[in-house]
Amino acid sequence: MEESLPIPSKKSRPKLDCAQVAKQAVNGATPQEIADFLGFPLRRVLCKCGKEFAKGVAQRHVKLRVLQDKLAIEGNPQVLMHLGKAELGQSGNGTPQATIPEPRLPYKMG
Repeated sequence: MEESLPIPSKKSRPKLDCAQVAKQAVNGATPQEIADFLGFPLRRVLCKCGKEFAKGVAQRHVKLRVLQDKLAIEGNPQVLMHLGKAELGQSGNGTPQATIPEPRLPYKMG
C-alpha cells in the first residue's frame, strides 16, 4: 500500500483589519506608518481600507476641534495656533473662513 503525502495547504494571506487602520488614523498615524505597523504593503492598506482611513482622519479632526474649544476656554493660544495650522489647514492671516475646509489627508486616493 502506497503512503499518501499530506496535501500542502495554500498559505492564506493575513487579513487586514480596517478597524485597526481607522484606529491608527484617529491616533494621527500616516498611511505608511500604519502599513509598517500592521505589516502590509502601503498599496494594500490604501486599496482595502482607504475609506476607513479617511474616516479616522475625519474623527481626529473633530477631536482636535473639540480640544481647541476646550483650550480656548482655558486660554492656551499657542497650542491652538499650532494645531489649527498643522492639522486643520487654518491660516494665521486673520481672515475668517466662510466655509469649513475639507480634511487634509497626507496622501491622494485614486
